[in-house]
Parts: sequence; C-alpha cells; structure tokens
Amino acid sequence: MAMFDLSNIKKLIGGAPTPTAVGFQRVLNQNDFTFATTSTTSKYTAGNYDIIAKFQIPAQQAYTWGYGSSIQPDNQGYLYVSLKDTATTPAQVDGKIRFATSDANFLNTSIVAELRTDNLRGSTSLRTQMMPFPTQGQEMGFNNYLLVYLNADSGSGNGTLAQGNSSMLIPVTLRSSA
Repeated sequence: MAMFDLSNIKKLIGGAPTPTAVGFQRVLNQNDFTFATTSTTSKYTAGNYDIIAKFQIPAQQAYTWGYGSSIQPDNQGYLYVSLKDTATTPAQVDGKIRFATSDANFLNTSIVAELRTDNLRGSTSLRTQMMPFPTQGQEMGFNNYLLVYLNADSGSGNGTLAQGNSSMLIPVTLRSSA
C-alpha cells in the first residue's frame, strides 16, 4: 500500500461511499431522434450510407446502444425498425442500417452494428420476432451522438424518410454521469 493512499478515506472518517452508476434500460423511438434533413424528414440515396437520425446526449447522461447481455436473453434489449417514405401511401424502405456513436464534432465515429432493415420489422411486441440488441459499443456522454445510418436498396422508396410514417424502438443503456 502506498504511503499516501487515500482510497478508503471516506470509510475511515465515516463518509458515505461513492455511488456507482447503474445503467437502466430506455427505449428510444423515432420521436426521440432528430431526422437529418429537417427535424422530421431525412433524404437518402440508394448505395450511400446517409445519416438518417441522430440523438444528441443531454448533460449529465451517458448512453450505450443496446441493453443487457446475450448471455441472459430475458435481460437484453430487442430492436424494431420500420422505415417508410413521405409518399401519400408510404412505401417501406429497405436496405442496410448502421448504428454508430460519434463525438460532438463528428470527427470520431464508430460503427457499432450493421443490420438489414427487412430483418428488423417483425413485431413491436413479440420478442421472438424482434432482433436481439444487447449492450454494444462505447458509452458516449454529453453532447456526443448516437447515429443511425441507412444504405437504401435501389428503388426503395422515394428518397425521403418520414419520421411520422416510420417506427423505431431502439434499446439503449442510460447512466448518470454527474
């Protein structure tokens, strides 16, 4: 033990222990995200990875994509995403979707998962028809972003996603970062 080790000082003088940040499950839906073109629409081009939605992390909070562990299926998050365009009769938009984290300046972006949209819209309530989404990637704090990218299939939709026509239920882990 070092001569000036003060790691147990609170215990020695009777102070309360420092609480550990325990994460809890939150499910973000399409209304929690800002869509990329306007606040409620996102333009996309087939064959390109376009940011379609972003969630800026508020002060004193830290987020991680997903929830729980694949070792305990009853304790992990499940993902549902159905993307539709702005047409009068909205068309389903299919392609590859990426979940990423980024710093506030979009200079350091990490892809956490890449999945097919047609595999993500089985059911909003039956977990056997949803994609498991346990905790993944780096925890991000204040002013950083959780990003959703889309690489649409050619001929899929009209080129603009509508927040009001789409549905996203994306599990995340939220921790206090006071």
